[in-house]
Amino acid sequence: MSYPNFEIDIYYIKSKKLYKKKYLIRENLTLNYFLKTANIKNFYSDYNKNETKFGVFGKIISNNYIFKKGDRIEIYQQALKDPKKSRKRKVLNKK
Repeated sequence: MSYPNFEIDIYYIKSKKLYKKKYLIRENLTLNYFLKTANIKNFYSDYNKNETKFGVFGKIISNNYIFKKGDRIEIYQQALKDPKKSRKRKVLNKK
């Protein structure tokens, strides 16, 4: 059975700069299979299989997510600082 192809866009931010890459994929492709075949490290050198999270339009997706035409795939990085602790520190410093 032949599957039609379509493009997806993958975005990530590094040093306050937005990076984007287009990939041509086949229909019914999962994130897991895409990561195994696309050699994502060439595009996103910080990729870590156990820690890197992916999302579509701001919502985290699992490895068995099936891409849809028009998806905007986002690569999420771990926060450098805990936002709750930062807010608490700011409040305590104002006193």
